[in-house]
Order: sequence, then structure tokens, then C-alpha cells
Amino acid sequence: MERVRADQHFRVAQEVAIQKGKEGKELESDQVVLEAAYKKALQTETDVIDPKDFEDIVDPNIMRAHAQEVAYLRGIFDRQKEHPETAEVHMLGKILEAIVIEQIELNEWLGANVNTQQTCEFDDYCNGIDFVTEFNQDGATRHVGFAIDATHGKQQAIQLKLEKIRSQLNRGELGEVFYFQTIDKSTQGRKRFIPKIVLALEKQHVIDIARLWVRGEQKALAEHPIKQILVREIIDQLAGQLEYAHALEQRGNTKASKLVDVLASQLEAMKRIDSSQQKSETQFVDRGAETIGYSVKKIFAPENADRIEEQELELQIAKKRKKRLPTFDLEKKLNLLKSQRQNKQTSERSSEKSTPPTKAEKAIVETQAVPEKKAHVPTRKELSERYQKLMQKRRSGDKSVLEEMRFLEREFQRLNVLNRAIDVATKNKQNPAA
Repeated sequence: MERVRADQHFRVAQEVAIQKGKEGKELESDQVVLEAAYKKALQTETDVIDPKDFEDIVDPNIMRAHAQEVAYLRGIFDRQKEHPETAEVHMLGKILEAIVIEQIELNEWLGANVNTQQTCEFDDYCNGIDFVTEFNQDGATRHVGFAIDATHGKQQAIQLKLEKIRSQLNRGELGEVFYFQTIDKSTQGRKRFIPKIVLALEKQHVIDIARLWVRGEQKALAEHPIKQILVREIIDQLAGQLEYAHALEQRGNTKASKLVDVLASQLEAMKRIDSSQQKSETQFVDRGAETIGYSVKKIFAPENADRIEEQELELQIAKKRKKRLPTFDLEKKLNLLKSQRQNKQTSERSSEKSTPPTKAEKAIVETQAVPEKKAHVPTRKELSERYQKLMQKRRSGDKSVLEEMRFLEREFQRLNVLNRAIDVATKNKQNPAA
């Protein structure tokens, strides 16, 4: 039955491709596969958690607020899908999500005794979790939340998701599913402290497994090395998050010990799954895991635990840039924090030195010893000239200058208040009797 449905999807997509008059045999073939796989992926979304099942345990006002937020975000995502590049990313992600969910249960990509549960739209949009896996092993039940990203060269979206996970770790938190329930619905409610993983594959890898999927080639999928790439990604991220949690714990974060316990337990379980799987095509797996491996090492590096406040600002800046909003004030704060941290590190290194300084170190000290020039305070005329230039850019349609224009307007107000205060003080000095 699976093979019959797959052939139907494939034939329909072929007819669509012929009608569109696609050029290039290889491109047409890939497009046929993606369109067939996307239709199949949409039809498999039947086991999604329904918030209506929670009406007895969740406040109706909260549910209404969540429904409004979902409607708003769905509208944004629908508009984004009108752009060809964004639409392709959405299609690839949806296909990858459907294949991974099916293969986890059907062909044990993550080992035996593993179930999956797709989240509702609220937890997908607002908590960034596409589905949750339930591992029943060694008499213990563990849950891991997964976010899916299919990418073909762009790392910004992946890095932003990983930075959000790091931000949660800084607060002593892990992932959360508000509307959570087990497959048999025996457990319902809010599920906190779920380790969160981002799964990512290159576009061509998604096409390769999608081609097998729409043809119903389950044996080939069961043995495909893509599953080793995904297991490697999970292990690398759990290890990276655990190392970062250890760094937080060493720096006095009182909430980090619970993070360490949960992440260590999950990592150990995943390593057992990995050791039980048959390995093949090691070079292919190594290259595939690099899609996300570099970002994991960079973002969860232990030294980042020394710059938590900077991370939060960087995350805010990335979110604003994604929405094309001005970031002038945030960048100013970030640069100040970086400067303060670097000065502190330089001072600490200098105080720890017990050996005579080298010539290079002497040069650095001498440079730092030069008295700083008094900061230039812009005059009203300079502020006015700068404001006029920004106004010209704004009239030409440049919205990026709005933040600096507001800053200059505040400076004008501050100068006006200062001038009025000086005038009052001068009059009082001239007429003390008054």
C-alpha cells in the first residue's frame, strides 16, 4: 500500500512538472521528487497534538491568547512562503521532518523502542519544537525535542536556533512543550526541561532520501547513512550543551547542575544507541555532520560562559536584523560590554604576571599608559549637520537611519534642558535678591 501511494504522488508530480515545462533533465527530476515528497509530507500530518484535548486542564483565556498568537505568526510565515527562496526552505524542512519522524518509528533510525509525537502549531512556532521523541530504554523514559532545518549553505538560521538554545542554558532552562501528551494520551500537560536539538541536512541530502521515500524504498532508507549523520548531530549537540553547562556550573550558576544531570543522562543514552548501530561510509557521515558541527563548536564553546550578557545582546541584534529593524542602540551597548571585558582580561593577565615582561608586553603596557584624549563632545551645529544628512537618507527610503535619528533628537532635547538650566543659574547669580 505504501508503494502504491508513493507511485501516485510521483506520477502527479511528474505531470505537474511536464505542464510547467521545466528545462534541464536533472533539475526537472529533482523538482519532481521535491513536489511529490512535499505532497506526501503534508498528508502525513495526521498525528499532531490538538490543543482542544487540553480544554479541561488549560485556562480558556490562555488558550485563546495562544490561538491568536498562532494566527498572527501563521500569517507571517504564509507571507514569507511567497518568496521563492523561503518557500524552498519551508518545503525542504517539511519533507525532512516527515521522513525523519517516519524513519525513527518504522526503521529505528534512533534505535528500538522510540516513539515520536508531532507538536501543535503553538509549540512549533513559539517554542521552536517540531516533534518530541520518547525513548523507552533501560527502564527509563526520556524525552528529547527536535527542531528541523534543511539548509543548502546558509548557516544563519541554524546558528540563530542554537543561540536561542544557549540563551535557555544561560537561564538554567531547557526546551519546553506547553501542549504535551504521550502517544496513548495517558500523560498530558506542560513538559519542561526537554533537551532541544536542531537537525540539519544539506539540500542534496534531503533530495536523495526524498527520492527513496516517494518510491517507498524502505529497505534503502533503513540502511541509509543519513541516519548516522543525524545521530552524530544529536550526540555533538548534547556534548556541546553539556560542556557549556559545566562551564556555567564552574562559574557559579546555581541552576546549571540540573542541566548537567539531564544532558549527561541523555548523552550517555544516545552514545549507547550509536554504538549499537552498524557504521558505513565514514567520510560521507563526517562531511554531512559538518553542516551543523562547526556552529555547535562555536556557539557552545566553554569560554562563551564568560560573556552571557553579550550573547543576549547578540541574539537580540540577530532577531532585529532578521526583521530588518534598526540595531544602533544595541550595537552600542554590545561594543561597550566587549571593551569592558577585554580591558578586564588585560588587567587580570597583567596582575598574574610574575616573570619580567617581554618587549611585546612592554609595548602594550606603554600604549595603554598613554593618557586618553578627552572625548569629543559634539556641538549643536555638528549634531544638526549630522541630522540633516540622515534626513536626506531617510527621504530616499533608507529606514536604517531611524535609530540614529531618534538618538540625535534625544541629544537635542538634552542640550535644550541643559541650556535652560544654565540660563536660570546665570539669572539667579546676577539677581541674588530675587
